[in-house]
Amino acid sequence: MKIYNAKAIISGDVIEVIEYGKEIFKDIETDRIRTGRSTKADEAEQESNREKVLHRARQEIRRTVAANCGGWRDARGRPFRPKFLTLTFAENIKDLSVANNEFKLFILRLGNKVYDRKNRRCLKYLVIPEFQKRGAVHYHVIFFNLPYIPWETIRACWSHGDITINAIDEVDNIGAYVSKYLSKDLCDERLKGRKCYFKSKGLLQSQVVEFNTNTREGKKELETVLHTAQAIAKRTYQVEYQSDYLDNIIYRQYTL
Repeated sequence: MKIYNAKAIISGDVIEVIEYGKEIFKDIETDRIRTGRSTKADEAEQESNREKVLHRARQEIRRTVAANCGGWRDARGRPFRPKFLTLTFAENIKDLSVANNEFKLFILRLGNKVYDRKNRRCLKYLVIPEFQKRGAVHYHVIFFNLPYIPWETIRACWSHGDITINAIDEVDNIGAYVSKYLSKDLCDERLKGRKCYFKSKGLLQSQVVEFNTNTREGKKELETVLHTAQAIAKRTYQVEYQSDYLDNIIYRQYTL
């Protein structure tokens, strides 16, 4: 059993530091967290409270994007610039299962253009399906290791309609920008019970470090993390709020 009341989450150029008013008990073997509620209550609440599930999805999107932007390099060792695309269907395809299958075929075709057949599944991406006003499915996708390829080639691989390439070159915190843009419609009822986003395998993960500041060692470790973050990054966001189960929570975010 591990006990902590603070943690740092490092996702690429973004450092998040969270301090909790109460200790959290974590079973190391199962990775299950206890905060004073029963496991059954937790599971029931997660099933019934969709907003909390969506909040976690937004966090995961933001951290995944931040961890992978600039984290992949080409054969010369240069970091890939992330590419943010919107894919639409000319035909009014409303069936998400049909649309998702076409997206998977698009990824295979694009992978064949970029890599040899053996490595065609090497593309790294995160994608969110949304519905247009007419009901048709469209996709927002960010590629983390897609080299330069002509727009016409990408459109031919998609073959279902228009493609828009969105500029994100001058955004400081790409994870926050893209996740806000991507996740605005996650609560769409048509996505209920379905995956509201999906991603390729093998993406880089955020680094999570947990501390127990009730011990001298844990307090010193957290102070070191905060000092380092303040020295090498700018604080872009801070909020303090009350939680029903963890009392006062302080959240800080720094961007390198």
